[in-house]
Amino acid sequence: MDNNKILLQFGDKYPIEKDGVVEINESLWYTDNDGYRIVYQGWGVPLYRISLNDVVEVRFVAVSLRLSGFAHQYEIAIAFKHSVGSQRRWEHLYQEKGIEGLRNKKLPGPAFKILNTQEQCIRKWFKEGLSNREIARRLEVDEKTIRQTLKRLGLQRKMKVSLTSTLPFSNAEENQQVGDFDLESAKEEDEVTEDLVIEKDTTTIPDTEPIQTESSWLQQDPTDRSLDRMLAALGRLDDAAPIFGDADQLPRAGVFLAVPLLEKSGILNVFQRIYHTLGPAFYGLRTTLVCLFFLALLRIKRPENLKEYSPEELGQLLGLDRAPEVKTLRRKLDQLAARQEGMNLMRALAEQRAKERPEILGVLYFDGHVKEYSGKEATGKAYVCRRRLATPAATDTWVNDINGDPLFVVHSDINEGLTKTLEPILSEIRTFAGPEKEITVVFDRGGWSPKLFNRLINSGFHIITYRKGHFNKIPCSHFQKSTLVEGGKTYTYELNDATRVRIGKTGNKKGEGAKYLWMRQVVRLRDDNRQTAVITDRQDLAPEKVLYVMFNRWRQENFFKYMRDEFALDALLEYGSEPTPQELDHPNPVIKEIDRKLRKAREEKKESERILGELLGANKESARPTVRGFKIANAEALRKVEEAKEIIEQLRAKKKSLPKRVPADDQVVLKRERNLVADAIKMSAYQIESELCSMLGKSYARNDDEGRTFLHAAFQSSAKIEVKKNEIQITMVPQSSPHRSRVFADLCQEINKIGACFPGTNKRVVLAVNLPEPVTF
Repeated sequence: MDNNKILLQFGDKYPIEKDGVVEINESLWYTDNDGYRIVYQGWGVPLYRISLNDVVEVRFVAVSLRLSGFAHQYEIAIAFKHSVGSQRRWEHLYQEKGIEGLRNKKLPGPAFKILNTQEQCIRKWFKEGLSNREIARRLEVDEKTIRQTLKRLGLQRKMKVSLTSTLPFSNAEENQQVGDFDLESAKEEDEVTEDLVIEKDTTTIPDTEPIQTESSWLQQDPTDRSLDRMLAALGRLDDAAPIFGDADQLPRAGVFLAVPLLEKSGILNVFQRIYHTLGPAFYGLRTTLVCLFFLALLRIKRPENLKEYSPEELGQLLGLDRAPEVKTLRRKLDQLAARQEGMNLMRALAEQRAKERPEILGVLYFDGHVKEYSGKEATGKAYVCRRRLATPAATDTWVNDINGDPLFVVHSDINEGLTKTLEPILSEIRTFAGPEKEITVVFDRGGWSPKLFNRLINSGFHIITYRKGHFNKIPCSHFQKSTLVEGGKTYTYELNDATRVRIGKTGNKKGEGAKYLWMRQVVRLRDDNRQTAVITDRQDLAPEKVLYVMFNRWRQENFFKYMRDEFALDALLEYGSEPTPQELDHPNPVIKEIDRKLRKAREEKKESERILGELLGANKESARPTVRGFKIANAEALRKVEEAKEIIEQLRAKKKSLPKRVPADDQVVLKRERNLVADAIKMSAYQIESELCSMLGKSYARNDDEGRTFLHAAFQSSAKIEVKKNEIQITMVPQSSPHRSRVFADLCQEINKIGACFPGTNKRVVLAVNLPEPVTF
């Protein structure tokens, strides 16, 4: 082999060898003598002694060095002269099957052989530049067979790349080692698996320009990012920089509408602050987040749905040669979930939004959203209102602002209700809202608790909620009509306002008697003469404003329905469960069973008393004039009544002796970190949509009814891409009608005023619409 070319397979290169000693890294090395390999650490401490003829032993040592943290995958692969892909595969097999997973398995059936005539076709198509995949498709064989045949025939795909002889590897000797590498391994998960030879070039790159976390130091062909993939494989690249190329008609380029708002919102910076990096990778943290954000806006609801789209077309939206595929995106989500930073992420996003828009904290809506679960884990049950039954489920508590936009979400461990989750969430919000900020909390009857109301009011929060249970109806003559104009709309209510109404007990201390909570009550008279009571501690609001704020809570319900339909909010993105934390408890299930028996015993007692009453009514005084005679004649009926009473007393005594709440040891908690990351992405996408809708309302009269539908069509629009020196010019195709196209153009002009660059670049995104010329007659 030419000395100027060195075989590289996903970062493999000839190891540094001096006097029979092969260096793995600065603290690890080995020697081969008499058919044995001895691996040493530090100043000569032997770790392993293996036979070079035993393939399983060699693989086991390679895996052990990696799992023990002695060396990185690419360091072991370089020294042991195998690919990083093989190293990774052996690690997975060892973790799944143990030492047996490292043994070679013979594939069933005879080996497939390429015929001589097929070899001639392969040679011809290879010279024509067809890919391995295309050749395999034409011959109806596996792509691996084509790779092996090309290797046997000595055919390699060559591409000359100008590189320095001083690429910043680990030392000076490695700086001279630039050569062939296997593109199959270099592409992190792409299916293109062609060998690639990179020849040395005398062109130099100054030593003062080391490779950074991104590949912006080298201008490349946007459709060929193989060098970046090699650098990522070598651990020299944290994220591939977006490099855009011209395109005449790029599908779904309308999603660029959201890019300036995404950059302006600082959402990516929050993720960067929480997760820092995903490590050396072609698809780094920023690329992964932008990809997930685009998928949410394009309504590609699950990673599995990526199979239905072209990775090359989606990759052009990201400034890459191809978008990450299903297994890659899953792995990235797993990496983020493994950090266990989901709640810190939610907190940071809420703090960032509150900092940008402090006015949204004035009124906050709280409600629980139930995600049904149909798996086999022993999770708790929750009541699903839309189905009117209790099913295994997980409950999330969402916090939305006055406009219905999401601010915060908390996953409940054992389907806790609002009475349990309100205080912890509000204390968290208070940390970034400040002690002086007035916050009004709005929720439905699920959070009804006078004791809770008293604690919240004493903590500086205001409350607006529906009154639960029976209350004294107000005479119809006491209602008066009131009108409110809000957001350009007029609302009319028939209402009654009582400034001080007793709500319930807040406690019962010995010697002090019962303490009652008094609050304001506003009652609305509906068209069917039914009455809806709303209570609050705010005396400064007009009564019609109190009703408006309370009834405006339906925006949160609409948000849940929209998110379920458009963003697959209820999708289960992570399988498995975790033990319930020891400090959590739940209602005693034994008491629930006793209550069921009590209901049955009461029904039997009631039925026995009914029968006894019928017998008493049918008793003839001439035959049995005394009660004693009646009892003797109906002893059996009396016995059943007494037995039912005795059973009821026993069950009451047993119920009283049991604790009301017990540790939740019999339940598990569904894994939630991956869902938290996905919810954060979906929540951010919804917020960006809301901002686009508000910008759209300036020129679109039907924005309230059709604004988001308009944006859905806009996101799917194709566009022409032109890359200038400092700009990425995106010219959208016209919409379905001239009016909608003009509205689209106005929206683009409004977005251009932000002047934001595409994340990871210094190129400003400029949007426009190719408006058709008006037809004249």
